[in-house]
Formats: sequence, structure tokens, C-alpha cells
Amino acid sequence: DTITNNGNVLGVNDITIKNKNLKNDGSLVNNGRIQATNILELNIKDIENNNIIFSKDSNINSQSLKNKNEIVAAGKAVINSDSLENDNTNGVIFSKDELNITSNKIDLTRNIGAGKLLKLTTNKLERPDSYITGSDLDITINGDYTNNKELIGKNLKLTANNLENNSIMASAGKTELKGNNSFKNNANSLLYGRELVKLEGRNFTNKGEVSSFGDLNMNFTGDITNLKTIEAAGNGEITANNYINKGYLTGNHSYK
Repeated sequence: DTITNNGNVLGVNDITIKNKNLKNDGSLVNNGRIQATNILELNIKDIENNNIIFSKDSNINSQSLKNKNEIVAAGKAVINSDSLENDNTNGVIFSKDELNITSNKIDLTRNIGAGKLLKLTTNKLERPDSYITGSDLDITINGDYTNNKELIGKNLKLTANNLENNSIMASAGKTELKGNNSFKNNANSLLYGRELVKLEGRNFTNKGEVSSFGDLNMNFTGDITNLKTIEAAGNGEITANNYINKGYLTGNHSYK
């Protein structure tokens, strides 16, 4: 079954649109406006949005979500979709408060954002351009991730299996990064936090710069190999099975 909206679906309070089973052939095609002044719930196998979906809070569950226009929430938005396609030109997914997206693959562009917190959970993260925001970023990647463009938030938290940085990963507050297996900060690259830099994982190799204007915490179960610069204006705590330093290590109060 297909639900097609060519006009306005307006709810004074809540709106719920759902199929009994997400595995059926049900779909929603929105060519008009779907708006709820409070909570909007969409539980549909396939969703195609060609116009506006707006609510205070929203909870969207689907197998496939194609957004070619606006999905906006004034409060908190939760999106769970196996396949997420957001049009890079006209597609906007935004929450004034918190936006939580879970999908197999997420293409993170400037058209996806939140006022306070953007939380992403994915198997694969792709970013064609720099992403700089005044909100918090909390990203979990259930796979490998190589950062080739600037990734900067108010606070930045990112976890991946194998993590490699070829650019800048930074925050105005706390930067917390974890590479479960391998973590590499390559040449001409920067890991920075104004309040804190916290790095975790198994093995860490630094050929670039690790810098904290505040404290530095590095906790690795394997080896840390520093070939360039690790510095902290505050306290520095480094834990590793082996620490190999062929570069510079500075801190207000450092211990290994």
C-alpha cells in the first residue's frame, strides 16, 4: 500500500502514520506538508519526502528514507533507516535541539545538523566536505573511518574500529576519539581540544600534532609511537604498553 500526500496533514497535537509491519510494501510519498505541533511518528517501510515534514519532536522508522526537501524538528528528532538518501542540493534534515540518526551509511553534509547535539550511528560515514558546527558531535562508526576533511564541533566524540586522520579533528571543548584497533594521526594533521583531548584504543601512531589547550589523556592498551608533537597546556596522562617517543612531548604536568 502507498500513502500519497499532495496537500496538508496538520495535527494540533500528535500525528502517527504507520504500517503494521515495516517489512511489507507500504510506502509514504509526501508531496505536500506533514506537520505536528507536538510529536510526529512515521513507521513506514519506504518514505519519500518531496516537500516539508515538520514537528516539535519526531520519530521516523523506515527501511528506506529519501529526502529531497525538509525534515525539521523544533525539539528532538530520531531517525532510524537502513538506507538514508538526503539530496545534497535541496535536502535538509535539521533539529533545533537534538538530531539522532542511525543508518547503514550516512553522507554527512552541511545540510544535516542540529542546534545542540548531532548523534550519528552508522557502519560507514562519508563526508565530501568540511563539517564545522557549533553543536556537539557524537559519532559511532561500526567500521573503519579515515578523516580527510575538517571535522569540528563544540564538543567532539567519535569512535571507529580503525581510525585515521589526514586533516583536523577538533572542538572548542572536549575532543574524545577512539580507534578500537589502530589509530593514526598522519603528517600535517591535527587533533585538538580547547578543554580536553582524550584518545583511546589499542595502538596509536602520531606523525602530526596532538594539542590540548587544557588536559590531555591518552590510554592505549598497545603501543604509542610519537614521531612529531604531543602537547598539553594543562595536565597530561599517558598510558600504554610501550611508549616510543621520537618527537616532542610537553605538558604542564605529565606522567607516563
